[in-house]
Amino acid sequence: MSTDTESQSTEVESGMETGTETEWEDTESQSTEVESGMETGTETSESESEAPRVRCLRNWLELPREVTASILLKLGAIEMIESAQKVCTLWRNICKDPSMWRFIDMENLGDLHDMPYCLEKMCRHAIDRSSGGLVSINIEYFGTDDLLAYIAQRASQLRCLQLACCYSISDEGLSEAASKLPLLEELEIYVGNTGKRAIEAAILDGCPHLQSLDLRKCFHVNLEGDLGKRCAQQIKYLRRPDESTHGYKFITEVDFHGYDGFDGYDDDLNSDWSD
Repeated sequence: MSTDTESQSTEVESGMETGTETEWEDTESQSTEVESGMETGTETSESESEAPRVRCLRNWLELPREVTASILLKLGAIEMIESAQKVCTLWRNICKDPSMWRFIDMENLGDLHDMPYCLEKMCRHAIDRSSGGLVSINIEYFGTDDLLAYIAQRASQLRCLQLACCYSISDEGLSEAASKLPLLEELEIYVGNTGKRAIEAAILDGCPHLQSLDLRKCFHVNLEGDLGKRCAQQIKYLRRPDESTHGYKFITEVDFHGYDGFDGYDDDLNSDWSD
C-alpha cells in the first residue's frame, strides 16, 4: 500500500516536471514561431514594397555587350587584367577585344616592390592586346627605355604619352621612341630625368604634330634661350618645369633624384593573365 502511494506520488511529480518542461519547450517554440512570423511578415512587406524596384534590376550577364564594355572601360588596365577579366567568360572575351585597349592607364601607387605582379610585363601584354590601335597610354613609376622602344614599335598610331616619375627613362630612350611616333600630339612628363637634348632633338624635330607639352617638375630641362623660343612657337599648350601642379591628378611626394635600390623586374612573375 505504501509502495503504491509512493509510486503514484513519483508519477505525479514526474508528470508535473515533464509537463513543465514540455510547456517551456512549447512556449519557446511558439515564441520562435511568432518572431519568425514577424520577420517573415516584415520581409514580405519590404519585399512587396520593393517589388517594382527589384523588377527593374537585371542580371549583369543580360546587359548588351556594348554596355558591359563601356562599364569595363572605366577601369584601369591593372584592374581589367587582374580582376575584371577573371569574373566570367563573357567579361574575359570583352577584355580581350582590341578596342578595349586603345587607351591604357597604368595608374598605381608606386609600391613596385610590394606588388604581386610585374607592371612592365603587364603593360606589354596590354599593348599587344591593342593590336596596333593604341592611342593613349599612361605609365607611372615603372617606365624604362626598353618599354618606350616597345611602345614605339607596336603603337605607331599613338597620340598621347604620359610618363610620371619614370626615372629610368633616359634622354636617348625618349629621343629614340619619339622619333618613331610621328602622330604624337600630347606629351606629359611629370618628374623625370628628361633633359634639353631629348626635348629639342626628338620631340620638336621628331613629332611635327605635337601640340601639348607638359614638363612640370622636370628640372633638368632649361627652357631658356632658343629652346624656349622654339617651344613657344611650335607648342600650343606648354607647361614649364616650374609651373604649379595644383589640381594635377598625379600629386605625390617624390624623390626628385630618382629611385634608389631599384633592381628591375622578374619576367617570370604572373603569367596567369596572359593569353
